[in-house]
Amino acid sequence: MSKKTKKTIRQLIVTEDALAAAANRHVELSIALTTKKAAHEQQVAALNTAFDLDTAEMVAELNSLEAAIQLYAESRPDLWPESTEEGPRSRTYRNAIVGFRRNPPKVEKQISKDTFEAIVERLQALPWGERYVKYAEPTLDKDTLLKDRAILTEDQLAQVGIKFVQGTTFFITPTFETAESVTLKAA
Repeated sequence: MSKKTKKTIRQLIVTEDALAAAANRHVELSIALTTKKAAHEQQVAALNTAFDLDTAEMVAELNSLEAAIQLYAESRPDLWPESTEEGPRSRTYRNAIVGFRRNPPKVEKQISKDTFEAIVERLQALPWGERYVKYAEPTLDKDTLLKDRAILTEDQLAQVGIKFVQGTTFFITPTFETAESVTLKAA
């Protein structure tokens, strides 16, 4: 495959006739480019459609398997003991690691109809709350709250109407050996 060099073309327009010629050429190039882009997009769309048709059964089976595996895993909490670490709770099988990964903690309102503006006002009224307010226009400093989540009490959080939540994300990952063999075959 040959490398194309980028050619810079500079135009200098000094007359109205040159302006008209340049504008006409611009329109011709724009139309030609738009036509080529449309043809390219049609080819890409046809390729995507063919790929989607070719892989539809595989995708459906994968989605079905993942749903069945996740339903089983969620219905058997005894398989996934809580760990003291921040790492995932998982089990390793011949070709896969299955488990639950902790999402990063985040700050949420305790009451859905509450507003963060109201929470900021409550924080400003408390002697310990000022640290968790950003100024410019007062906003909730969620990053500082998250950093201090170990020292804030449930009562303090309840006073202002926030809570810390940390969900989990289900995952299925190939084992290192399985992934390595697929990578080697693809290369």
